[in-house]
Amino acid sequence: PSIFAGLRDTLSVAIDTDPDSDRERWTPLLRALDEQEASLPKSAGELFATLTALNERLRGLEARSSEGIVFDATLELRRRILATLADVELFFGPAGGDAEKALDLASTLHELASARAREDRAASQASITCRAIEALAARCAEFARADFDFLHDESRSLFTIGYNVTERRSDAGFYDLLASEARLGVFVAIAQGKVAQDTWFSLGRLLTYTAGRQVLLSWSGSMFEYLMPQLVMPSFPGTLLEETFRSAVATQIAYARSKGVPWGISESGYNMTDAAQNYQYRAFGVPGLGLQRGLAQELVIAPYASALALTVLPRDAGHNLRRLADSGWLTPLGFYEAIDYTSERVPPGETAAVVRSFMAHHHGMTLLAIAHAVLDRPMQKRFAADPELKATMLLLQERTPRSAINWSNDPAMVDVRSAHDVPQTAVRVFSQADTRRPALQLLTNGRYHVMVTNSGGGYSRWRDLAITRWREDATRDPWGVFCYLRDVDTGKVWSNTPAPTRAAVDASEAIFTESSVEFRRRLDDIEAHTQIVVSPEDDIELRRIRITNRGRVARTIEVTSYAEVVLSSGIADSLHPAFGNLFVQTEILPDRDSILATRRARSSEDPQRWMMHLLALHGGESQGTSFETDRLRFIGRNRSVEDAAALRAANDLSGTEGSVLDP
Repeated sequence: PSIFAGLRDTLSVAIDTDPDSDRERWTPLLRALDEQEASLPKSAGELFATLTALNERLRGLEARSSEGIVFDATLELRRRILATLADVELFFGPAGGDAEKALDLASTLHELASARAREDRAASQASITCRAIEALAARCAEFARADFDFLHDESRSLFTIGYNVTERRSDAGFYDLLASEARLGVFVAIAQGKVAQDTWFSLGRLLTYTAGRQVLLSWSGSMFEYLMPQLVMPSFPGTLLEETFRSAVATQIAYARSKGVPWGISESGYNMTDAAQNYQYRAFGVPGLGLQRGLAQELVIAPYASALALTVLPRDAGHNLRRLADSGWLTPLGFYEAIDYTSERVPPGETAAVVRSFMAHHHGMTLLAIAHAVLDRPMQKRFAADPELKATMLLLQERTPRSAINWSNDPAMVDVRSAHDVPQTAVRVFSQADTRRPALQLLTNGRYHVMVTNSGGGYSRWRDLAITRWREDATRDPWGVFCYLRDVDTGKVWSNTPAPTRAAVDASEAIFTESSVEFRRRLDDIEAHTQIVVSPEDDIELRRIRITNRGRVARTIEVTSYAEVVLSSGIADSLHPAFGNLFVQTEILPDRDSILATRRARSSEDPQRWMMHLLALHGGESQGTSFETDRLRFIGRNRSVEDAAALRAANDLSGTEGSVLDP
């Protein structure tokens, strides 16, 4: 029966996903599938003939129409029909087998494999498939019998969070709450006789009231903590866990309604990325359900969290999933990972940021939750059918106590968080360089690292190798890669960042984002916009300086870059900087507008390290703008780089207002 019901569902979904589809076109085919459901084939041969005829009908419909919806629907239906035909031929023989020796379609694989009337290849295939399934079942059973001893603390009767293999010790934290995903592992360990039942009763049962109902407190108040075990574990009406699940979901719904957003909060990705543009991931929850502080300060909605609620309140969860889909967050690959409503991480002018990623285990949980609601709890029935687990099922029937604490769910009371606990915002803007403490931004691709402060100082490193010299000096911050600007006509000298000149300018601003650092400075109608990034692919840093003349008078600006080359470990350079300078050699490559630096190896075993500093000039689009490389030279003394490797380029900006130069 499921074959034709599945084909009908596939066709219905394909039609529903396209509002412009002509449903009348599909009426005959839908009616034919309904008739097949009512009058099922009696033999494999009949099934084969019915599916073959249906496949030919679809092929004809596909040939007569060029519309995308028709093509997509028929293609998916035909794919499923052909897969079923292949199974029929595999287990019953060509075209469904010999009619005189027809076997019941309801036969199990074991019956097909052992049927005496069948001494053919199909019976052999059924036998091979049976053995493969049994081997897979045995393998799964082995996976389920884990060694819990090294994670279990006998003195506390609790499981540790994890085990540090490198240090060969257990983590200091413990799973100590019943309202957590750990209760599934604890239950299985007890059922298998690995730990005593005391471990179950050692889990905390801190009860509180929310929305007038009792609920167990979890750590972060996430849907994952409450409902993930329910994907496979059964629940019983009137028990502590059952009431907790309903109260937790109701609280999440009420909290989201107060915020005017869809509901479903759990651990998930959120709108912040690392240097490799990977979304960051952590737990989010609802205040009043979690012991963790700061839950009300961020708001991230995860569609899979709403799907988990299909195991508790399927109708409400279904409506919410429909709302998420109508908002454009459902794709052919499933729902997006999350929608971030946290104001600090939302782009300007937007109300939310979509986390456009997909996590396989979240999709897996979603499918299990849908199966719970649509297929009448198949995983829970399998769980309860296992003899060991069935014998331990009484633990899940714990009644609700009559008293609970009055744990506040007021965010103002439970969400106090110190300043250093607040997550870093995606964009930080500094209008002053002389802050009490230097603000800094780290840029990296995992190998090449750049640190930049809000005054422009910092360092460049490659793995454990210091590329440029840097010393920790919060009062002066004079170390880093700098660029001097000099007006040839007036003799004024300033820099593209506040450091190192600290010269007074008309306007200055530093902007830190997750992937770049920007400086904007203006002096006497000359604007310098600097962008600093680290390539995610190659081990290089890029510093782009766009110089714009906002005045009506032609200006000549001299640009000089400056850095102190080290090419050794930072510790060695700190101990003997002058001695280390003696080993640095430089070479100018005029045809490439670059300087090549290397450190002479002290022995044949030392690796040779090289650094290249390249200056690329690009003129602006304004008519009359011109530039030229006047000189390229190295400044130093005693064959060292104590003063620095420097590039100097004189650029004649003789254009009109808005002239732009990109060195």
